[in-house]
Amino acid sequence: MNNLLKLHTAACRRQTGIMWLILAAAPFVLAAAGCGGVERQEMIFDRYPPTEALAVYVDNFRGDVQVEADPTVTGPVVKARLHARHEWFRVKMNTFGAAKLDRTLDEVNVQADLDHGTGDQQGLAILRVMATTAFDVDRDPDLQWVDLHITAPSVDGVDIRTQDGSVDLVGISGAVTVANHNGNVVVRTTQPLVDPVTITTSDGHIYYRVTGESAGAFDIETIGGKAHIKAVEGTLSVQQEGQSRILAQFNDGGNPIVLRTTHDQIRVAVTPDPMPLGIFGMW
Repeated sequence: MNNLLKLHTAACRRQTGIMWLILAAAPFVLAAAGCGGVERQEMIFDRYPPTEALAVYVDNFRGDVQVEADPTVTGPVVKARLHARHEWFRVKMNTFGAAKLDRTLDEVNVQADLDHGTGDQQGLAILRVMATTAFDVDRDPDLQWVDLHITAPSVDGVDIRTQDGSVDLVGISGAVTVANHNGNVVVRTTQPLVDPVTITTSDGHIYYRVTGESAGAFDIETIGGKAHIKAVEGTLSVQQEGQSRILAQFNDGGNPIVLRTTHDQIRVAVTPDPMPLGIFGMW
């Protein structure tokens, strides 16, 4: 079978029945100046009835993660784009040609499972997406990565882990946990955020954009960067404000909002229209 085109089917049994995951891959070969690389796009279609509340958990070994709440879709959809790349001179010298480069993507595995919580989380559907690789990353840590795009009708809570990529959370609600390294993190939502939020990254900006219906106790710190907070609606009370450290309370909220990065900026904006990010993260 052509290793550029595979069809994987997995059946996942849950309390409510059987969920089928179909993984279809289509090849894309990129030609970019200064590098040689291979890209595959894989689609995971999850067939099950829409849920009223869906939490998203993502563990990606490397790459971008975007989670978007879109009420126009009927159910969750996970798109995974696999990448492998080497410097141009390695490919040109045929020390790691395109065919061999593509074969390394066979070692990448993307899984998506839907389950329903138990105990305190009973009834809350949880979409778990994991991207792993069997490749020895110590040999070449920059060789492979996976970009994930997850869409669901409604997202109530996210837990994201990745590195060397950006995280973009759009239209979400609920508690937020993001652990990134060497990448930006952006939260943009018109849904009120009134639950705990913890976002950590390094060598990346954090942009947190919400409406005046949100609330929380902000604990913001960047090492080697600048911190900013601005609210054009709602009530903002600033207890401490310096170039890199801000403590503030918004709308008397007690839910902690902890934002941490290094070498880059943190910008918090409370605005009637939080979805546009603007140029260079401006308000």
